[in-house]
Amino acid sequence: LEYLEGNSILKLDTNQKQQLLRKVTNEYHPDPDGNKVYATNVVRNLTVEEVERLRSFNDLIDNNILSSREYASGKYERNGYFTIKLFAPIYAALSNDIGTPGDLMGRRIAYELLATKGFKDGMVPYISNQYEEEAKQKGKTINLYGKTRGLVTDDLVLEKVFNNQYHTWSEFK
Repeated sequence: LEYLEGNSILKLDTNQKQQLLRKVTNEYHPDPDGNKVYATNVVRNLTVEEVERLRSFNDLIDNNILSSREYASGKYERNGYFTIKLFAPIYAALSNDIGTPGDLMGRRIAYELLATKGFKDGMVPYISNQYEEEAKQKGKTINLYGKTRGLVTDDLVLEKVFNNQYHTWSEFK
């Protein structure tokens, strides 16, 4: 359904696309321990220039586009318990190479991993710290509540879940 809707929207004029689509980006704020690795997803309206670059379905993915239908402009803070709507597309494949995803993208990717790899082999590795020890061994760590913890990034999850088949969420999608 997302593919059909996305391709239908791409046929519309610039003004109509601006009304129907938004862009999601990452913003980083320090946590109480000073770590700036947790993404806050920020949803905003598209500029005319951004809309004019949207020519294919892959452009919706690569330019981190989502539907304006259920996702208002604004910040989607960490631990916000937001709902991902089945019929409100998130085409985006926004990644966080330095830490953990924002709440919108984290939930969306978790559901896509559930659909692709199942609960145990897809969703759980993504939403848990299953790969924390490996992250530590690779030197990816943060200080959290006075302890050194492994920092599981999207790169590590992609490497482990897909056995290096994909290097970005865009490739996966």
